[in-house]
Amino acid sequence: MHWLSNNYQWVVAVVLMPIILLLLKRWTDSPKKVAGAEPASANIENVNSQVKITDSKVIGPVAGRDVNIGTLVQQGATPELPSDDYREKPTIIEIAEVIEQVPLYLRKSVATSYSGIKIRWPMQIRSINLVHNGKIEVAFTVSDRGRFAVAEVELDEYPLLKTVHGGEPVEVTGTIDWVQENALVHLKDANLKFPP
Repeated sequence: MHWLSNNYQWVVAVVLMPIILLLLKRWTDSPKKVAGAEPASANIENVNSQVKITDSKVIGPVAGRDVNIGTLVQQGATPELPSDDYREKPTIIEIAEVIEQVPLYLRKSVATSYSGIKIRWPMQIRSINLVHNGKIEVAFTVSDRGRFAVAEVELDEYPLLKTVHGGEPVEVTGTIDWVQENALVHLKDANLKFPP
């Protein structure tokens, strides 16, 4: 008994306090009964494995009923999109601006996040280099902004490339293969469309 009187604070803290906290948690988590309320099962009908709630007292929009969860609702006019998967945004300029705004440590991960995006960009031919076996690497730029994209194409498919001097406009469609940290965009599956 002498030990208990000397160590009562320890006994209360270690033994009685967890018991008291457990009882309080059970009391706060238990369902409360409201006088005159019907059981919840009285307002639910099972219809074709779907639950239908009747006599609901909820006022305002309800997620899942009135609001699509996980759906982005765009305000304003919906932009006209081409019928294919290729997009004009992000532009090569926008990609470069985003990469330049992040710290050096994050530039590689931001640059790689653009891989797989299908693009349709109006550009100008900057240079042509023979790669191998009839393949050439074409460098494109956006006017004089100093941003470049490169793509390998078959010279036989674009014989017009044998006569270009640089600066000719071209519409480039393709998929971003990878982006360097200096924002040089490498395209794959590129198609070139020259204006008439």
